[in-house]
Amino acid sequence: MPYSEIIINYWSQILLLLGVLGWIIKTLSETYLRKKELKYNFFYSNKLASLKNLIDTYHKYERFFTDVPYYRVSNGEINAIELDSMVSPYKDNYFNAHNELILYHSNKELEKFKLIKDNINIVHNALGQLLFKNISVNDYNELLDKSKSENYKIFSQISSEFIKEFN
Repeated sequence: MPYSEIIINYWSQILLLLGVLGWIIKTLSETYLRKKELKYNFFYSNKLASLKNLIDTYHKYERFFTDVPYYRVSNGEINAIELDSMVSPYKDNYFNAHNELILYHSNKELEKFKLIKDNINIVHNALGQLLFKNISVNDYNELLDKSKSENYKIFSQISSEFIKEFN
């Protein structure tokens, strides 16, 4: 039997079969795309949340370094144990937020966050040196200001790259 006769005699069954196949393909593709969309939304919402958490904890940590009674530290009125107990909550929160970033950011993106972390470590170490009178209060303030300005530049680069990622 030639193809034309098959099509003429069984056109309704062929149409039904094509309709069912089209529906199956449509359903599978929608399911696949929905699954990808959910993964994408989950990943980027967590990526944004981790970035927001890091920025919040960074500002609190930075605020601590600005507000710490560094004259009392340099005069020896605050000892190392007291200073450590003052610093530890901010430091722990920041480093936990930094570690959370590792889950959602690429190695290239993490390099910028590492620079921020390094700047914070410099200020943290300077506070310890201030305690043991290895540097002056002015030197500490200069390091703090330099660290802040560098970190703000890095954060602005990170935010502009993050915005580009969604455009």
